[in-house]
Amino acid sequence: MAADIPALTYRDLELSLDRADHGLFRVRLRGLGMDRTPLPISLDIDGITALRDDPAHYGRRLGEILFAVPSLADAFGQAKGSAFAIPGHGLRLRLVIPPDVSELHRLAWETLVVPGDDMPLAMDERVIFSRCLGGQDLVAAPAHNASPKIVAAIASPVDLADPIDVAGELERLRSSLGDLAITELIDDHATFDDIGQALADGADVLYLACHGLFDQDTPLLVLEGPDRQTALVSGKGLAAAVRRLPRKPSLVVLASCQSAGAGEGEVLAATGPLLVDAGVPAVVAMQGSVRVDTVAQWLPAFWRAWRKDGAVDRAVAAARWAVREQLDLWMPVAFVRMPAEQPAPKRRRADFYKHINLPPHYVPRPSLLAEIKQTLLAEHDAGKPVALTSAIRAHVDALHGMGGIGKTVAARVLCDDPDVQAAYPNGILWITVGQTPDLIPQLRDWIRELGGIVSENVPTVASLKNLLAELLTERACLLIVDDVWRVEDAQVFTVPAPGCRVVMTTRDAAVAEEIGAAVQPIPLMALEEAVELLRAWAGNGLDGVSGEQAVAVVERLGRLPLAIKLAGPQLREVEPATWLQEFDVRNLEARRGDGPHRSLEVAFGLSVDRLPEQHRHLYAALTIFPEDEPIPKVAIERLWGELGELPTRQVRRLLRDLADRALVQMAAAGEGGDAAISLHDLLRDMMALKLGEAGAIATHAALLAAYRQTQTGKGWHTAPDDGYLYGHLAYHLEKIAASDLDATADLEQLFADDEWMRVRIVVDDYRYDGFLADLDRVWAELNRSLSSALSNGSTTLAIGQSLRYALIRSSIYSLSNNYAPELVIQAVTSGLWSIARGLSVAARVSDERHRATLFAALVGSGLCDREQSESAMRACLDAACAIQYVEQRASGLAAVAHNLEGETKERALRAGLDAALAIQFEGDQSRALVALAPNLYGELLRAGLDAALAIQDEGSRSRALAALAPSLHGETKENALRNGLNAALVIRDEWERICSLAALAPNLQGDIKEYMLREGLNAAMTNLSDRHRTYALAALAPNLHGKMKDNAVRAGLDAALAIDDERGRSLALASIAPYLQGELLQIGLDATLAIQSAGERTDALVALSSNLRGTLLRTGLDAALAIQHVQLRSRALAALAPNLQGETLRIVLETALTINDEWGSSIALAAVACYLQGETKKNTLKAGMNAALAIHSERERTDTLVALAPNLRGELLRAGLDAALAIQSIGHRVRALTAFAPNLQDHLLRIGLDA
Repeated sequence: MAADIPALTYRDLELSLDRADHGLFRVRLRGLGMDRTPLPISLDIDGITALRDDPAHYGRRLGEILFAVPSLADAFGQAKGSAFAIPGHGLRLRLVIPPDVSELHRLAWETLVVPGDDMPLAMDERVIFSRCLGGQDLVAAPAHNASPKIVAAIASPVDLADPIDVAGELERLRSSLGDLAITELIDDHATFDDIGQALADGADVLYLACHGLFDQDTPLLVLEGPDRQTALVSGKGLAAAVRRLPRKPSLVVLASCQSAGAGEGEVLAATGPLLVDAGVPAVVAMQGSVRVDTVAQWLPAFWRAWRKDGAVDRAVAAARWAVREQLDLWMPVAFVRMPAEQPAPKRRRADFYKHINLPPHYVPRPSLLAEIKQTLLAEHDAGKPVALTSAIRAHVDALHGMGGIGKTVAARVLCDDPDVQAAYPNGILWITVGQTPDLIPQLRDWIRELGGIVSENVPTVASLKNLLAELLTERACLLIVDDVWRVEDAQVFTVPAPGCRVVMTTRDAAVAEEIGAAVQPIPLMALEEAVELLRAWAGNGLDGVSGEQAVAVVERLGRLPLAIKLAGPQLREVEPATWLQEFDVRNLEARRGDGPHRSLEVAFGLSVDRLPEQHRHLYAALTIFPEDEPIPKVAIERLWGELGELPTRQVRRLLRDLADRALVQMAAAGEGGDAAISLHDLLRDMMALKLGEAGAIATHAALLAAYRQTQTGKGWHTAPDDGYLYGHLAYHLEKIAASDLDATADLEQLFADDEWMRVRIVVDDYRYDGFLADLDRVWAELNRSLSSALSNGSTTLAIGQSLRYALIRSSIYSLSNNYAPELVIQAVTSGLWSIARGLSVAARVSDERHRATLFAALVGSGLCDREQSESAMRACLDAACAIQYVEQRASGLAAVAHNLEGETKERALRAGLDAALAIQFEGDQSRALVALAPNLYGELLRAGLDAALAIQDEGSRSRALAALAPSLHGETKENALRNGLNAALVIRDEWERICSLAALAPNLQGDIKEYMLREGLNAAMTNLSDRHRTYALAALAPNLHGKMKDNAVRAGLDAALAIDDERGRSLALASIAPYLQGELLQIGLDATLAIQSAGERTDALVALSSNLRGTLLRTGLDAALAIQHVQLRSRALAALAPNLQGETLRIVLETALTINDEWGSSIALAAVACYLQGETKKNTLKAGMNAALAIHSERERTDTLVALAPNLRGELLRAGLDAALAIQSIGHRVRALTAFAPNLQDHLLRIGLDA
C-alpha cells in the first residue's frame, strides 16, 4: 500500500438522502452525466444502530439497505466505474443530507460498504468521502490562510464522572500542529461565553473537545459554567451564536476522546451539520470514542494535509489513510458547505487602476515602499485600513498635512508591486474622491469591473456600497481610495470583506484616526532621491553642475517632490546659482517665513512668471474645470479658442509647454493618447486665487458661450456632445447662475421638459445617474434659496418648482420595471434602440421574472452578437434562478429555456428540473414538468421522465408523462405511455381519470388508443353528473372519429340539455359547442335560445357562434340583437362578426353605432372594423375610439383599446397611444401598450417606451 493517498483529479458524484412520506427516506444520485429520479427506501435505523459495536457488519448492512434498489446500485456502479476508468482520476463522493435530518447524520456512513466490495468506500484510496448540506445555500470555499488563528477549547467540568485529560489533549494538539500558535480555553475558560468571544475576535479554527448527550433528538454539549460546574449547551445554541458572527471560522473540529461515553460521538456528529448550516465552511467531528493512539496518528496527518490548501475533505481522507490499520478509522467525519470541497476557484483579476499614471521622470523610493508594504501586508492588522498621509504640515498652525509630497504616487507604485499583487490575487481597484466627490459613477465602475450588475435606475451610494460588499465578500482585493477629505467618504469603502484591505491617501490624519486606520506617514524625499528627481526634470540643464549646487536647490525646496518637479524645467533656462538668487529674492519679498509649502509657492511663482501674460491667463482659466477629473483637450480648445482665439494647433503646443514645465500632466498614450490633462490640486488652488471669483465667473461664461455656438436649434439639447459638454453643462451653469439670469433660465429649462433628459441619458449608456446629478445640483441650490426666503417670512413660487423636481426624481425610479418586453423588442427590431440599449434596460429591471423574460426575448430576437448573446443568456439564467418561489422559478425557467442555447440552456433546464422536484404539491410539480417537457432532451429528458414516474398521484403522473411522450422514442416512449395509461385507469375519480386519458390520447395509436378511448367513454357514461359527463365527452371528442365521435357528441349534448340549472346548462353547452354540426347544432342553438337568463344565453351563443352559417347564423344574429343588456349584446355581436358579410354585417355596424354604452359600442365596433374597408372602416374605428375614450373605468377602457389596437393607423393610432399612456394603473397601461407595440414605429414607439 502507498504511504499517502495518491494525487488524483477527482470527479464529483452526489448521493442525496432526505425524509419522504410514510416513514420512508428518499435517495437520489447525481453527477457524472446522470441525474436519477429520487427513489424511496426504508432504513431500519434502530436495527443498524444496534450493530455499531461491529463496524464491519454495520457498514455491510448499511450498504445492503441503501443499494437495495437494483437501479440505484447499477447506476452507482456505473458512476464509480466511469470515474476510475480514466488513469489518474478518482471519485469525490458527497453524501448530501439536510442539516435538520439528525437521524441520518447519526449514522456512521463512513463505514459504508458497497455490495460486492470488500472494504468501506471511504477507505478506497481513490475516493474522497464527505458529507455536505442539502439545499441551495452553498458557498465557495474561502481563501485559505496558511497561518490561521487557532482556538482550542477543552471542557472538563469538575463534576464530570469521567473527566477529560486536558493536558494530554493539549499536548496531542500541539504536537500535531507543529509551529502554529494556539489560544487555549481551559479550566474555567471553556465556557460558552468565552468560546463565543474567541470566535467574535476572529478565530479561523475552533478545536472543541467535550462530552455530549442527547435530549430526545437535540444534541447537547457539556461545557463549563463560570464555577467550572457542568453547563449544557445545545448544538443549536452554538450554531445560533456562530450564525450571528460577521466572520465565521473556516473550520471547526469537534473532538471526542477515549473517555467519551457510548453515543457521545453521535452528539458531535449531529452538531456538525448545524454549524455548517450556520455558515461554517467545514466541520470535522469524531463520531465515537477515538483511541489515543489513533488520534496521535490522525491529527498530524490531518493538519499537514489541511495546511497545504485548506481542502478539508481531502485532509480527512489523508488522515483516514494514515490510520487505515486502526479499527476506529471511520470515526472522523467531514461535514462541508461547499458544493465541491476544494480550494476556492481562481477568479479573474479585477484591476482598475491603470488609468492612473505614474508621473513623468518617476524616481523610485524603495525604503518608503518597503515601509508601506510592511504595514499593508502585516497579518496582525489584516483588514485594518492603511492611510498614507503627510509627515509634514503645510503650515505651523495647519490642520492638514502637506500636499505634493507623493502620497498618490506611493499608492500607485503599490499597485504594480508583485508582492502586493500576490497578496491581493483578485485585483486592485482605484478611486479618486476629492473635496467634492461624485462617487456613484466611480462605484459603478468598480461593480462593473467585479462582474456585478446595477439593477436600480437611481442607485444611491448606500445601495452601491451594499452591492460592492456582496461582490467583495469572497474576494481578496486591494482598494485604493485616493485624496480623501471627509470621514463619511472614507466610510463608504470600509465594507465587511475579510479578504480585502483599504489603502487611502489623505492630508488629514484625523480622518484616518476616525476610521481606525493604520497611519503610514509619507516623509519628504531622501536627499539622493530628490537630486535624482531634479536632474530628471532639468534634462541637460544640470550637465556639468556640481553635486553641491544640486543639493542646495533641493534643500532650498525642502525636498518636496512637487516643488522639485517645478524647479527642474526652470534650470534648463538659468544656472543653479542664478536660480537660487531668484528663489531667495522671491522668498524675501513674500515675507511669510519658510517651510515646504512656502518653497512650493515660490517655485510655482517662478514657473508661472516665465509664461507670457496671455498664457498665464489661459493657464489660470483651467481652474474652472472640476477638480480631480482629467480635463479633455476638446473642452480646453473651446475655452482657449473663446478667450484667446487660439487655433487647435497652438492649443496643443501650449499644453505641451505647460507639461514640460510640470504645470500640467498629460494622459498616457494607453489611456486615450494625449486627449486629456490633469492639474495637481495644489497648483490648481494657487492659480484659482490668481484668477479670482470675478475672473472665474467670466471664464465659465466664456466656455458656455463657446459651446452655445454649437447649438443647432433652441435649447442645449440641440448642441452635440463632444465628450465633455453633456456631463458638465449643469456644473458650469450653476457656477454663474447667481450672477447671470440667462444661466439661471438655462438651468431651469434643462428640467422644464424631457428633451435634455433624452439626450443626456444616451451619452451615459442610458443610465440616469448623470441626469439626476444635474437635477440634484439645481435642486440643492433652489432649496437653499427657498430656505432663506421662508426664514425671512416671504412666500415664493420656488416651492412648486422644488416639488416638481421631487416628482421628476421619484418617477425615474420605476422606469425600467414598467417596460413591456414587447415594446422593448419592437424598439430593438425596428432599429429605434440598439441591442445594447435593450440589454442595458433589461439589466435594470428589479423583478427577477420580468428581467429573465426580457433577456430571453432579446436573445431570441437574433440581434445580439456572440458576446452579447452569451452575456444575456447568463443574465437571463441568473435572474430566473433568483426567482424566490420554487413554483414560479420552475415555470420561469421553462418559459425562457427555448431562447437559450448550449450549456446555458442545459443549466436552465437542470435548474428548472431541480425546482420542479423541490415542489411539495404533486399537482404543481406535474404542471412544472409539463411546462419543461418540450425543451428536454438527452439525459435531461431521462431525468424528467424519472421525476414524472416518481409522482405518486396517478392523475398528476399521467399528465406529466403525456407531456413528455412527444419527445420520447421507441421502447422508452412505449413504457412511459403504458405507465401513464395504467396510472390513469386506476384513478377513482371519473372526471380526473377522463382528463388524464384525454391528455394521453394524442400520443397513442392503434388498439391501445381505441381501448383507452372506450375506457374513457365508459367512465364518462357512468357515475358522472350530466354537467361533468358533457365536459368529459367534450374533452375526449378531439381524439374520436366517425360514429364513435358522433355518438359521444350527441350524448354530451343530451347530458347538457338534461341540466336543470341554467348556469350549468350554459357552461355545458359552451364546452360541447365546438363539435356540434348539422342537426345537433340546430338543437344546441334552440336550447341556447331557450335559456331565460341573458348572461347565460350570451355565453352559450358566443361559444356556438363560430359554427353558425346561413339561416342558423341569421337566427343567432336576431337573438343577439334581441338581447336588452347592451354589454351582453355587444359581446354576442362581436363573436358573430367574423362570419357576417353584406347585409348582416351592415346591420351589426348600425346596431353597434347606436349602442349607448361606451364599452359595449367600442367592443362591437372593434370586432366589425376588421371586416370593413376604406372610409367606412376608418369612421368605424374613429367611433370606437371616441367611445373608448369616454369610458371612466380604466380596466374597461384598457379592454377596448386592446380590442381596437390591431386596426389603428395614422392619427387614430396616435390617439389610441395617447389614451394608453394616460392610464394611471401600471398594469393596465402595460397591457394596453403591449397591444399597440406591433404597430408602433419611430416617433410613436419612442413615446410608448417613454411611458
